[in-house]
Amino acid sequence: MTSASSLTEQLAVSLTRASQESDRIRARWALLDWLACVAGARRSPLAQRLASAQIPARERAAWLGNLLEMDDIHRNSILHPGPAIWPALFATPGGDAMDKLLDAALAGYEAIIAVGATCDARHYAHFHPTTTAGLIGAAAAAAIRL
Repeated sequence: MTSASSLTEQLAVSLTRASQESDRIRARWALLDWLACVAGARRSPLAQRLASAQIPARERAAWLGNLLEMDDIHRNSILHPGPAIWPALFATPGGDAMDKLLDAALAGYEAIIAVGATCDARHYAHFHPTTTAGLIGAAAAAAIRL
């Protein structure tokens, strides 16, 4: 990588590096947190509406995982990575290998946080960084999982 590499190129290179087991352990905790939010929201009015509309379970989980999520926050970028990353991963075919899923999640978290960290207070006044950076993080996670 040269000094002339763009920030996007630098991010792409960093997303392809090997994951450490300690990072995978943290990713497991993030997954457990998101799944707990899904489980906690199962009896909410939103869950009842989604069920009555016959929304498939995977899509319901994506909605419900956002409802109670409050502690999955990256403070410097003011965003919640989990609600963008986990639904994208579960919607992406990739087999049953847990390490591959966790590696993809780590790449997604890194991408969403890197992009979200570029958003300043002016951006936050009009847009939520989770939405802005979430698209890139979700795409990065899905691409790594494939």
